[in-house]
Parts: sequence; C-alpha cells; structure tokens
Amino acid sequence: MHRPLRSPRTPHRHAISGVTLVELMVALGIGLALIAIMLSVYLSTSGASRRQEQISSIQNSVRVAFEYLASDARMIGHEGCNTRATLPASVENLDKDAGAAPLAYNFGVGVEGWNFVTPDNALTLGGDTPADDPDVGQFEESKGAAIHVIPLTTISATGLTPGSDVLVMRSVTGRPIRLTAAAPIGNAARIENVADGTCPGGTTAKVSGFCQNSYGLIAGCASAQYFRVQSIATDTVTLTTTANLAKAYDTTAEVFPAQTVVYYVRLGSNGTSPSLYRRTFDGTSDAGLEEELIAGVESLQVRYGLDTTVPPDHNRDGDYVTASEIENWSNVVAVRMSLLLRSDTVADSSLTLPTSTPMNGLTITYPAGGARFDRRVFTTTVALRNKVAFF
Repeated sequence: MHRPLRSPRTPHRHAISGVTLVELMVALGIGLALIAIMLSVYLSTSGASRRQEQISSIQNSVRVAFEYLASDARMIGHEGCNTRATLPASVENLDKDAGAAPLAYNFGVGVEGWNFVTPDNALTLGGDTPADDPDVGQFEESKGAAIHVIPLTTISATGLTPGSDVLVMRSVTGRPIRLTAAAPIGNAARIENVADGTCPGGTTAKVSGFCQNSYGLIAGCASAQYFRVQSIATDTVTLTTTANLAKAYDTTAEVFPAQTVVYYVRLGSNGTSPSLYRRTFDGTSDAGLEEELIAGVESLQVRYGLDTTVPPDHNRDGDYVTASEIENWSNVVAVRMSLLLRSDTVADSSLTLPTSTPMNGLTITYPAGGARFDRRVFTTTVALRNKVAFF
C-alpha cells in the first residue's frame, strides 16, 4: 500500500524585529544625558574633594604655626621663682632703656616687634610672589621719645615680605637645672651635668642644654640674672658673666637656657610663595638659626594688649595696638597674632573667591589677576601668663 505523498512543509518565517531611527536617537539622547549627569557628579565630587584637601592643608599649616607662636609667647616673663620680680641690671646690656641693645640678647624686654607701615589701615598684596624688600624705613616701633630701628639684616639679609609685621619674643627654654654648689657673688656658678645632645658643629656635647656662649638665666626667689656661658668642663658648666653675678645664689636656685626668637615672613625656599620663618638666637651663633616653618603664609599681623594701670594690675586695658603705638614694652600682657595663608594649589575655576579680607585691624586686598588661590585669615590671642592676673 502506498503512502500518500506529502507536500514539502513550507518553512515557518519568524518575525524579524528592529529599532527605528527615532528609537535609536531617543536611546542615544538618554545615554548622553546619563553620561552628562555622571560627569557632572564626578566633577562636583572631584572639585569638592580638592577643595576639602586645600582647606585641610591650610588648617594643618596654621595649626603648626600657632603651636610655635603660642608656645614661645606663653614662656615670656618666666623667671622661675623670681617671676614678676624686677631683675637687677643685666650683663650684655640686656635692658633696652640703657640703649639700643642688640636684638639677640635684649632679655630686659620679653616681647617687642615692628609694625609694617600701612597708611589708612589698608594693604594691597604686591603679587603672588612678592620680592623681599630690605627697606628698614617700612617698619615702625616706638620706644618713648626714641624710635628703635629694626635690625633687618640681623633678621634676614635679603629683606622681608612687604606688608608683614615682625614679632620678637625672649624667654627661658627647656627644663630648669639646679646648682650643684652655692654660687657667691662673683663670676661663676656650677650646675648639673646632664648630656642632652650636641652643640653646633657636632663635636661638643651639650651639658644640661648649654654650649659655650649659650644664654641663660639664674633665678632664685629674691633675685635673678641673665648670663652667658664662658666655658664648659667635662663635669660642669661654668656660667660666667662679664659683670659677674650681682647676687649670691644657694642650691635652691634654678638655671635655665634662654633664647630670643624672631618671627617674620619672607620668600620661601620654593621661590614661588612667601613663608613664615623663625630665627632663634641662643648665643651659640651670632647669626642665629633660621627655620622655615610654614609655606604659603603671605602676612603676619600682630597687635598687643597693654596693662596701662599705674601701678600695674596685670590686666589688659583698652584695645589692642600696633608696635608703633607702644611706649613701654613691659606693659604688654597679651599678643594677638593673625596669619594670612593661601592654598598650595590653584582653586577650582568655578569657585567664587573674595577679593579682600579684614585682618587684625587691616583691610587686605588680594593681588588682581595671577593665579586663583584660596586665601584664609586665622587669628589667635595669647595671654602672657607670667604677667597677667586673669584675662
């Protein structure tokens, strides 16, 4: 029996689907919009991150700067048991009232400074990289009827950044050392021998913080006197003054290393921005030791709080004043310090930046044109705790 022949099955045609040009364009548009949104979010996040890094960098810098400044300011006037007493006439012409004593060892004046002359309390920065200026006539300090000219070459041979003040602080430093024997009126006293580092040059050990020519203070409860180290023996340090010790001291007296520190602003080592500098005079070097503390500091402005009551009541009276308004530096009981810092990188182009700022009694206008830096002013006030009753 023959099976009927089947006709070949007609292949089934599957429907073939696609996108139209309109659909393609809509999809592309949505994709581009999403990319644009993501790019905007990325740029915004990236800009915010850079901004936060800049602010964090500025804040870290000013924190370090104020630690140095405040630490030195708080030690002004500390004379051991003799704090707040009147020192006898000091060797090395330490009392500036007797004349223009050298900057490094004028320990009769715990704090002083020079004010950069700013007519009408207004200052315009001279550019992002201002050149150091050696003109001493730009700084003022009043000392009664006489003017104490700034020893600019002692501070910086190249000059200083225009528009920035200079602050000088003198104090003891380090831990107190006891006398190993009573020191009669004369030219020597002996102290403990504690090795704690090396002297300049690295060939001689420091003894209790002293090297040859170091400055120091010997202080009892009845008297105190600054001195300079003349010689160092193996076991003891002989502390000798040109005019001899004016008073006798027993073994309860304390001996401290002493130093003068000067804060100022000049062109930094990077050659592209000013920096805050600190020069320390401890007697071991006539030139002192210069340290670059913080880069990007464009100005230091200092004001002083005075105790003008007669007799002194160890409290601040009136407003803070500039160095050029002070007649007697022993009246200073507080120091207000302001720093103008700028970011170490250029600010985002979308950021709106101010063109000027108030700063410790001044109005400072930023340079027109040039790079866009984020600038901030920070201020701290330190009471000289060895000179005040309360603040």
